[in-house]
Amino acid sequence: MRVAIVRSDIQKIYLADVENTSQRNFSSQPPGQSRYFRKPTDTELQSVLNAKAYLTIRGSDTAATVDTTVANGTKLNIKTSASASFIQVTVTSNAALTKTQIVTELNAAFVAAGLGLTARISGTNQITIDTTAKGSSAYVEVSAASPSAGALHTVLGITAAATSPLSVSSLKTAVYPTATTVNVAPATINALSTFSLMQTADQTALDDAIADLVAPKLIETGMALLSFAYGQLSKMRVASFQPGGSRSGLPAGICAAIVANDGSTVFSV
Repeated sequence: MRVAIVRSDIQKIYLADVENTSQRNFSSQPPGQSRYFRKPTDTELQSVLNAKAYLTIRGSDTAATVDTTVANGTKLNIKTSASASFIQVTVTSNAALTKTQIVTELNAAFVAAGLGLTARISGTNQITIDTTAKGSSAYVEVSAASPSAGALHTVLGITAAATSPLSVSSLKTAVYPTATTVNVAPATINALSTFSLMQTADQTALDDAIADLVAPKLIETGMALLSFAYGQLSKMRVASFQPGGSRSGLPAGICAAIVANDGSTVFSV
């Protein structure tokens, strides 16, 4: 199960009844079940994005070769900062230029131009370009006209547009669909920004990092299940929960959303 604290007016809550530390069977029971849980700050969410969330653009052309002899078909105008000028990179003019050769030439041109970009082939022979920058520093934009006419993006099926980083507010809207629910399923996270185009291992690492920060896992031991059914977790997930009791001055309300390991299905026993 995953436990997400959904209240921001609580600093942290220690789950004390999800493991018996004095009688734990160290050979079969996981350590660290009893620990502090809290809602992550915007700074912590941004840190995950800054560490793992790069941007990707992908062409729609699925042929193994393309014709770059068309007007301006060898030229790609691209930049990695909204405030920077576009840089034009070029590939070979060939009526049947292979995608493999395009990737090689683009990557060499990106290095020569000092652009933090990496080209690769993914999907079905589709040219894909990743930013090396991540999080708030990630940005990529393609132009058809600046610094001069370029049409390689059209040949490859890449849209001439800007791709900006995901904001923390957009991330929170997705993973906290309401004030009392959470959704950290991979499909939810991958639907944000250009994450669905990331390389599989990188996508999984981003999904796991966000899910583990927002809704840490508890191994479903007997103690954890008893807490969910009758103990501390059972109290935290209902509207009558009042942290610290009536003397705290805090309002009653659901404190934790508890979902299955898939990140979205409401947990039940």
